Amino acid sequence: MTLEHFLAQLELNRGKILGVEYYPNAYAEIDFHITEVKNCTVESVDCGGKKHQWTEVIIQLWEDPNPNREKRIMRVTKAIQILKRVQEAQYFDPRAELKIEYGNTRFHTAIQKISAMLATDQKLILQLGEVASDCKAKDVCGVEIPANTIQESCAPGSGCC
Repeated sequence: MTLEHFLAQLELNRGKILGVEYYPNAYAEIDFHITEVKNCTVESVDCGGKKHQWTEVIIQLWEDPNPNREKRIMRVTKAIQILKRVQEAQYFDPRAELKIEYGNTRFHTAIQKISAMLATDQKLILQLGEVASDCKAKDVCGVEIPANTIQESCAPGSGCC
């Protein structure tokens, strides 16, 4: 999901409570805080020697561990205000891939993608999903690429019948 798409979805859901499901059926505290927005340019070289470059925007979320804190529910409107304030101070590429950084005492801090945004009448839930690593140079570094198992035709002895 790009930053541009994320911001558009927030605009469509103004006034709703913003929730975060960081693991199936595990939710961030309703009063989480957006603490930082990172503008990251990644420059890498894969194991095949090919250079890659891309930009990511990472929104860091935080839960106040103080049990006596005043709970202020995070609303979509508040998130929009914070992100606008951040964008006034620093340019963020709207086409950049957006990720969320989150962790608490029950879940290790991780950078995750938004796999889905679920809107109800009162809430907008960000469902976070894992970002798996991958080899970008499978063709040159010896990683076996699974063969296409789709058969174009059914011939006698081919095992399709």
